[in-house]
Amino acid sequence: MGKDLSYFAKASKDKTLLKKRVLVFGTFDGLHEGHKSFFKQAKEFGDVLVVFTNSDASIKLQPKNTSGDRPIHPLEERVEMLSALNSVDHVTVFDELTAEGLFEELYGIVYVKTDKDATSEGVLREKAIVLRNGGRYVELKPLAD
Repeated sequence: MGKDLSYFAKASKDKTLLKKRVLVFGTFDGLHEGHKSFFKQAKEFGDVLVVFTNSDASIKLQPKNTSGDRPIHPLEERVEMLSALNSVDHVTVFDELTAEGLFEELYGIVYVKTDKDATSEGVLREKAIVLRNGGRYVELKPLAD
């Protein structure tokens, strides 16, 4: 599965869809109350919350998947669970290990991460791209973990 940027393609053609977009990224393989809290807090920074979840293939390739037993929940289940949350407006899937390539194509977004992810090299590179493209970077400490 490739990048599904249909929401962004529509937004570029229909000015009513050009609202402040908040983007969050993750595997969300074990969705819990901390995630729900994070999404709710992230949504406060814009009009539309877009959740990008890793494809099953990209989860398998992640360095932190040392045991190779991820994902626990298949992509379809994760998308369904994420889509059911009130604070989430759009869910899309990406195959890459980082969002750097996507961020090169997007301008004026709000990128939200948790404080525990903020110092990784990949996030620091993504943050730099978002800021260079006129966006905003927000670091949150979720209410529950």
